[in-house]
Amino acid sequence: MTYACEAGPLIVYGIRCTTAATGKPMVPVNLSVGMMGIGFGRTPKGMTGPNGQFYWPSNPFLYASTGSQPLYPAYLLSSRGGAGGGYITLGVTGEQFTAAPLNGTLVDLTSASPTPVATAPFPNTPGSTCSCSCTPPQGNWPAPPPQRSYYETAAATIAISTLNNGQPMPATILMDTGVTGMMMSIAGIDKWAEQLGNATITIGVPAAGGTAMSYSFSLGPVTGSGGYPVEQSSSPAAPTDFTPIGASGGSFVNTGINVLQEYDYYFDGLQGKIGFASIRS
Repeated sequence: MTYACEAGPLIVYGIRCTTAATGKPMVPVNLSVGMMGIGFGRTPKGMTGPNGQFYWPSNPFLYASTGSQPLYPAYLLSSRGGAGGGYITLGVTGEQFTAAPLNGTLVDLTSASPTPVATAPFPNTPGSTCSCSCTPPQGNWPAPPPQRSYYETAAATIAISTLNNGQPMPATILMDTGVTGMMMSIAGIDKWAEQLGNATITIGVPAAGGTAMSYSFSLGPVTGSGGYPVEQSSSPAAPTDFTPIGASGGSFVNTGINVLQEYDYYFDGLQGKIGFASIRS
C-alpha cells in the first residue's frame, strides 16, 4: 500500500561560530551540509521556540501522517530492488518488521535523559566559541510534536583478526547514510591502527539469542601513505574506504551507508528499538 504523507514540522538548526574578540561569524554556515536521523548520542542544546515550546531534534519520518491521521512513529530503510534503487517506508510496526517477508530482528536501545551542553571553546581557534543557533525566529510556529525518547548510541561488537586475538570487543555503532566509508576508534589498545595490515574486520550487533546483523571485510596491506585499502572481494556491506579515528570514549564504528547493501535498517521511535533484516534471505 502506498501512502501520501504530510511530514512536519521540519525544523532546521544552524551552527553559529563567533570569535570572542569581534563577535563576528568565524566559520560561514555551509547550507549544503545537514543531518536528519535518529540522533544517537546527540545532546539537544536549548531547542526551544520563541514561546518556550521544546522542539526535540527533528525527524519528520517520526511525525508523518496520512489523511491527517498520524502514522506509527517508525521507519524502514531498504535497498531492495537493486541497481542503486531502494525505498523508505514510514509507519512500519515492530510486528510487521519481524514477520514475513522481512523476518527482521529487533534490538533494544538504551534511553537517556540528555543534559544541554554549554557553549565551549571552539577546538581549533583559541578564544572562539561555537554554539548551536537553536532558538527559532519569531513566527507562526506549530505546536511541538509529542516528545520522542532520546537514545544512547546502539551497542555493537568489533572483531579485528590482528587485535585482541581476534575476539569481539564491545563498541557502539552508527549507520551513517551520508558516507560510504567507515570510521572506527578502538579504546584500550595502543597503536592499534598500526596493526591493521591485511586484517579481517567483523562488525556485529548483538541480539537476544544471537546477532541482529553481522558482516566481515578485509583490509589490504597498509600503504606507504598510511592508507587502509578495502579489498574489493569483501562483503557488499564493506565500506569503500577505512579511516581510524581517535577514541574519545569507548570503541566506536561509523559503518557508512553500505550496510544497506546487505540489510534493511529499521528504527522504532516509540518502543526504542533498531532492527536489521537480511536482504539476501
